[in-house]
Amino acid sequence: MKKLIAILLCLAICLSFAGCQKPEKQEEKPTENPREVLEKVLNKEENFTYKSLVFDKVTEENLEKFRFDTEGVALYPFVPVAYTYMDFDADGTEELLISDIGLHFFLILRCDNGKVNGYMLERLSAQNIKTDGSFVISWNKGPETVNRIKFDGVECELTELACKDDTQNTYELNGKTAAKAEVESYIADWKSGGTNITWTNIKQN
Repeated sequence: MKKLIAILLCLAICLSFAGCQKPEKQEEKPTENPREVLEKVLNKEENFTYKSLVFDKVTEENLEKFRFDTEGVALYPFVPVAYTYMDFDADGTEELLISDIGLHFFLILRCDNGKVNGYMLERLSAQNIKTDGSFVISWNKGPETVNRIKFDGVECELTELACKDDTQNTYELNGKTAAKAEVESYIADWKSGGTNITWTNIKQN
């Protein structure tokens, strides 16, 4: 009987110690800063997801040997020459804008749910990109537009704030027909106002 009581007391003491022990904390994985993630892609340490400009296909790419299809050239080699960080869609998170050496193509890299998506734009005016996310696209002997951009997965959509096309006599503000002088005044005010981005050059190997 005494032995039984002793065993029960031992069990009670053991259980009380076990109940007092604090559970071990699970080690929390630190969340990477979006800029740090984008920097890894810029440094060719990580890949990004890209949807073709021409074909309906999505691929994993790396800036080390990034080639893409255009309407005129197959497998155009993208050679990064300069970059800047800016918040295109005003969501509080910066995107990474990279210029190709030919200053014709510009790649936007954006963090989206733990992965990086890439979006290619043509004919951005490198000297007319504002820190508020708006920018000019200018075609030689063609339209000049002031734009904003929004993102949806691997897709992006441009919204024209102003369009001036002397070759087609087309002048618009926010998608509606406007007088030429009014559009020219809007574009001039846009260019003289706001703050232009600052580019950081990329050393070529």
